[in-house]
Amino acid sequence: MQTRTLIMVETALMVALALILDRIEFAGPWVMGGSISLVMLPIFVMAFRRGLKVG
Repeated sequence: MQTRTLIMVETALMVALALILDRIEFAGPWVMGGSISLVMLPIFVMAFRRGLKVG
């Protein structure tokens, strides 16, 4: 039971971090209007830490 709670809390923190990273914009020298987004980084970290099912 404690493990499920820990996973839920960690997931909530990663979602909050993803929302914060979503607000950051990188202005780069992209010719065709491309962009870089760090939103997926917390999700990848969660998947690596807890496995494929949680990620």
